[in-house]
Amino acid sequence: MTACTAHQKGNPVVGDLGIAFLYVFLVVFAFSWTPMQSLYPSEVLAYNDRAKGLAFMNLMVNMANVLNTYVPPIGIGNSGWRFYIMYICWDAFGILVIYLTFVETSGWNLEEIDQLFHSENPVKRSLQKQE
Repeated sequence: MTACTAHQKGNPVVGDLGIAFLYVFLVVFAFSWTPMQSLYPSEVLAYNDRAKGLAFMNLMVNMANVLNTYVPPIGIGNSGWRFYIMYICWDAFGILVIYLTFVETSGWNLEEIDQLFHSENPVKRSLQKQE
């Protein structure tokens, strides 16, 4: 999308392709990450911490939504297509954080997940074969 936006001058087809990429991204995001925003915290938090954890998660999501609503028009107005590079960096940072810190919970029951989080290295332990 960033490349299409950068090279759209004089070629409307490239601009249309950039818009198509935006919709592809939004569909993939809606089916993959949106459900995980509430599912993952409620799955990994202990029962007595879920309300606080989900409240904090909703606060952070709403703060990000405010920034994503009001900042991009200013950023695009000032730097044009280069503003999207910030999103590329942010997505790369997010992938790194997820890879290094998210614990795999598939196939574990709640008691085992609790033990995972109390282990020395929860991410590494969650990737070991279940006995």
